[in-house]
Amino acid sequence: TLLWSGIVTAGDHVFVDKVRWNFSRPKRGSIMVFSTDGIAGLIPGTHYIKRMVGVPGDTLRIDQPFLFVNGEKLMKPEAVAKISMREPPYCQPQYGDGYIPPTGPEASYLRSPSETVSLAHAQYFGLGDNTSNSKDGRYWGAVPQDKLVGPAFMVYWPFSERWGLAR
Repeated sequence: TLLWSGIVTAGDHVFVDKVRWNFSRPKRGSIMVFSTDGIAGLIPGTHYIKRMVGVPGDTLRIDQPFLFVNGEKLMKPEAVAKISMREPPYCQPQYGDGYIPPTGPEASYLRSPSETVSLAHAQYFGLGDNTSNSKDGRYWGAVPQDKLVGPAFMVYWPFSERWGLAR
């Protein structure tokens, strides 16, 4: 089974709310957009988009198919619960049911149930909605707060079933 099994679509264009996190703290479950500049293992000068699953002070662990935060199975907020439970639109049976943990020299974090990641002050952790087909925080670790651009707000291109508010 999969930890996450979401929509895998390259090329979506999104609006990012660059103001919100100036007035409120980033929240677990947000779709975070961040700059890759200065993050080891990532090509600088671009932006990535991932689901925020860890906030400062959290300790994360994966015991497939679930993500545990501070010893508790992560089932909140609702967006995260839907991904964990593989509810529509976060189920893609064509990718198979086998969770494939990250392997090879690039995979550095949360490779087994005994490994944890503890987030310091001003660190965030993101996973892809489809972990079996996603390079995410398991490969580069935490994202520093000063690299966060903002939460994704809306998919504005292409005009398809994904067009509209980011979920």
